[in-house]
Amino acid sequence: MDRAEEIFAEACLTEPEKRDAFLAGACGDDDALRTEVERMLADFEKADSLFATCLLYTSDAADDDTIV
Repeated sequence: MDRAEEIFAEACLTEPEKRDAFLAGACGDDDALRTEVERMLADFEKADSLFATCLLYTSDAADDDTIV
């Protein structure tokens, strides 16, 4: 696992309101590293949101008694 992946994994476990401070400390002055980790977090959050939407849709569909 490279440094960006390590920081990403730790950032995922950090409360969102504390994440900026965590990234500042973990990445220091390495702007490229911070940008990469922030991109990874954004992609993860986008995927998580899509997954949650799919689960909600699937759940709603399972509760629907009509046949399409």
